[in-house]
Amino acid sequence: MVRAHTSAPTFDVVAVDVSRREWPWEYLIVTRLPGVTWQTLYPELHAPARAAAQRQIGRSAAALHTLRFDSFGGLDANGSVRDGSSVVTALKRRALRRIKTPRYQDIMLGVLEDRAKLFEDVTVSTLCHEDLNANNLLFELRDGRPVLSGIVDFESAWASTGESDMARLELWWFTRGTAVRDGYAELATISDGYPMRRPVLQLLWCLEYADLHRTVEHQLVTNAVCAELGMPNVRFADNGQ
Repeated sequence: MVRAHTSAPTFDVVAVDVSRREWPWEYLIVTRLPGVTWQTLYPELHAPARAAAQRQIGRSAAALHTLRFDSFGGLDANGSVRDGSSVVTALKRRALRRIKTPRYQDIMLGVLEDRAKLFEDVTVSTLCHEDLNANNLLFELRDGRPVLSGIVDFESAWASTGESDMARLELWWFTRGTAVRDGYAELATISDGYPMRRPVLQLLWCLEYADLHRTVEHQLVTNAVCAELGMPNVRFADNGQ
């Protein structure tokens, strides 16, 4: 779908089977993409080149979001939405699936319930990659300039609000700043309500990975998101604080 209907660069699928009918495993075979990860290339670039690359990331995110669905929810292998619903209901289901700790689940569900009105005007469901982190973005240097050569790992993709991709990109270190949003705005409109919804969507990522990233850095990032939401900090165990 991405290759056929968007300008976002990605691999081609050679073979895939998730049925486990013939073999006791699932497999996905794809074409090779040139380049290195954004995390690898980022330290080697000066500020102007970094900004140019980040604008490409923003434009490609906007391109992904041109793929539209009639409701919000998880995607089947054929690209259809499973159990389609409103955006808040879908986000609650997502939180229950992705957040493993019951205490964190309760916090996220409470935030979504309390701020449901913020999402009343979110009616367009788009493809959301949900994991455009620096290891899933490939770049190659052409005449010394970074060129986005591929987006990989669509395992977390679903039919959601594209604002979730933007919220995460603006939270993560390698894509933080104004350049990603500037690139996104070249192809798509950023809603006036997005700044209010952004920390809600960022909190979902913070709580989803709280048990995996038990670090002081993750705690501090989460504290900043909580402060923007005007809520008490969510304290994680075993993070040195």
